Amino acid sequence: MQAGIKATKLYVADSYSRRWGVILAGGDGRRLLPLTRRIAGDDRPKQFCAIMDGETLLEQTRCKSFPDAQAVADHASVDKETRVLLCR
Repeated sequence: MQAGIKATKLYVADSYSRRWGVILAGGDGRRLLPLTRRIAGDDRPKQFCAIMDGETLLEQTRCKSFPDAQAVADHASVDKETRVLLCR
């Protein structure tokens, strides 16, 4: 019986270490377009704009949510208005 409990604990610990967090960032950025155009010099959505401290809002969110992330997978959609960050 004891061996079964240890195996279960190892399984739970192992599955936890393989979890990924997801940050979704999307939208075309029309509402704040005048501000982001002034900051970035182009028509990028606000989540891709470095508004404070030289980091984009998306990167700031990643650092706050997953400060110890060992791996980050970044995916941009075809329209380049939506990005997904997977953090582990």
